[in-house]
Amino acid sequence: MSQDVDEVILRTYPKIIFFWPTALASAILGMIGQLSPAFNPGIWQTLFIDMGFQIDWRIILGLIWFANFAGNLFVVSFEYNSAKVVAIVLAVVVGVLVVILVMAYAPNASQNLPTFSINDFPLTMSWAFYYSIAGLLGITFAFIWIEKRWDYYKITSQDIVHKSGIFGDLERFPAPNIHIHKRISDVFEYLLLKSGELTIIPAQRTSVIHLPNVLNINEIEKNIHEVLGTLEVEMDDNT
Repeated sequence: MSQDVDEVILRTYPKIIFFWPTALASAILGMIGQLSPAFNPGIWQTLFIDMGFQIDWRIILGLIWFANFAGNLFVVSFEYNSAKVVAIVLAVVVGVLVVILVMAYAPNASQNLPTFSINDFPLTMSWAFYYSIAGLLGITFAFIWIEKRWDYYKITSQDIVHKSGIFGDLERFPAPNIHIHKRISDVFEYLLLKSGELTIIPAQRTSVIHLPNVLNINEIEKNIHEVLGTLEVEMDDNT
């Protein structure tokens, strides 16, 4: 059963919060590296030799962490609208198909390609490294959370109040007849934290409030509708 919404709290966050998958992966890999026999080469080398190949398990952990971090870095560095995501997926599919066709119909050409072994790329880190990254990001997230308790916008049926700073500095705008432009410009950021942008234009149009990286953007927009009732909202999802 839905409850009436009397006010809506808006907080905008820095892009570093989208590194939560790296923080999570670092914590998990740290536990695996610490608790598993991965750092006892004799056990793992014997196992892999029996399976027909030899590999250092620490390299697998390192490659998993690096791939996770690289993906996070690209998500934060660029905007991915739906068209760009489709283009990336198509490029990957075409690349895989080309490799399969070359191996199937031109075996001689594929035999001339240089070979590569994971062991040729010894990307190994200790469990302490993974824990350090997880701890550093965790502390950063905690400070951001604390800061945002003192920096936010509150929308009621009568006004929009911006509170900032430890001493509660205030800005106040009339809420009736405001215009809001909602924009979901990055597909991956929306998938990670349902993030989007809000632009609030007061009725007098004397100032514009731009809020990037508002979490749960669709739920926020729905709650604003309930608070103000007659609100004009422009939606530009780009998805």
